[in-house]
Amino acid sequence: MRFYEPAPDLRGLISKYYVLDFDVPRLSDIIQTEATNIRFALGGSYRMALAGADIACSGATMFGPRTQPLSMTATGPGRALGVGVLPMGMQAIAGFSARELTDKIIPLEDVLGAAAVDAQDRMLHAPDDQTLIRIADAFFRAAWRRRPDRAALFQQAVAAWLKDCDDPQIDDLVSTCDLSARQVERLTARYFGMSPKLLARQGRVLRAAAKLRLAPDLSWTDAAGAGFFDQSHFIRDFRAFVGMTPTEFRQNKAPATSAGLRARTRERLISPLSLLS
Repeated sequence: MRFYEPAPDLRGLISKYYVLDFDVPRLSDIIQTEATNIRFALGGSYRMALAGADIACSGATMFGPRTQPLSMTATGPGRALGVGVLPMGMQAIAGFSARELTDKIIPLEDVLGAAAVDAQDRMLHAPDDQTLIRIADAFFRAAWRRRPDRAALFQQAVAAWLKDCDDPQIDDLVSTCDLSARQVERLTARYFGMSPKLLARQGRVLRAAAKLRLAPDLSWTDAAGAGFFDQSHFIRDFRAFVGMTPTEFRQNKAPATSAGLRARTRERLISPLSLLS
């Protein structure tokens, strides 16, 4: 798995690109909760299980913000381009609230029409990663409808809020934004597809998961930080957002997730919003 930054003018909209290549006949993984992602299938076949539905994902697919882990089964050899879409990018590309796509998977063609199919066709013939990323940059640059200033400011405030401590408090976000609690609730639903309380829970767990993946011998208390009452609370929330217990996660039962965290660390892409997307 190789990670790349988007073009400078797209970095407020896209958190990262990643290219996944695998040559095994079958790849199974549990993928943690995430913000909006777009994936272009460029080789192999993929099935995703989410919220009781089993979905074949061919072509270009948009994954809305997820409050539940996703199970993936792929047959190889395979190749895919993934795109982490930031909240401002979600608003700009789709033009509707992120909540409308929460825990849903839809063809990208349903949002962007034939241009999504054309972009994937060009990606299939890309001779190298650099060409692939240039095609993606051009596609997304043409697709953005607008850059909502309010979304940009709110996204920055949420990123700082999640980064400041292991146990982000909603009152701190309300105070920082100088908005009412109701306004923060509405904006979080619009741009992140979930409530601020759920976003804070998700952020706490994914920070802990990143620590455990990079330092498997870390104690649960050091990984969890101050955001959990006790070990059972930590295990319960970890399973809810990662799809397995911390012990199972330490045992490397999530190969794609592990590769992604290691690559993000090498490229210094670990940030609160990068973890979510």
